[in-house]
Amino acid sequence: MRNSKVTIPKVLHEFHGTKASIPDLILTYLAACIAASVVYFFIPADFVLWKQIMLILLALDIGGGVVANFTEGTTRYHENNPKLRLFFIAPLHLVHPAILVILFPTQMGIIAINATLIIACTYSVNAIKGYKLQKAVAPLLLLLVIAINIVSQIPDPIISFLLILLAVKLILAYAVRWKT
Repeated sequence: MRNSKVTIPKVLHEFHGTKASIPDLILTYLAACIAASVVYFFIPADFVLWKQIMLILLALDIGGGVVANFTEGTTRYHENNPKLRLFFIAPLHLVHPAILVILFPTQMGIIAINATLIIACTYSVNAIKGYKLQKAVAPLLLLLVIAINIVSQIPDPIISFLLILLAVKLILAYAVRWKT
């Protein structure tokens, strides 16, 4: 089953590549559902429906991306599209923090600081040419981002959770050119 690949519709190539294994797809969507479930548990009672939907969609995207960016299909697709790599890191992933700021406007400063650090760390790891060095630097920078996230005492667990997932998704899973 691991070797059987399915052809991915063009609209989903950035998420899964052109071909993906069924286990990779299952694990990606399972991760998305886990992230969405955690976020759903912490949604503030006073959030209107559109804010709840935005949070769930954001969690699905970020959570699924944590696993998808480690998979062979996604890794190969982005490896073969080097210009897309730079766009994929930012501005595309500045949308996530922007949505968080819309949903939690009083937390704009801490979201901006964390997002800026995540993007900077991702670009730094991406710029490293040596695969072995990337594998060592990425976890160090991820640790730095998580430490700053924790030390900054973000008052809402949803924001903290999603920013940590975004850091894993970009710094470790995406920026490192994992051998496939």
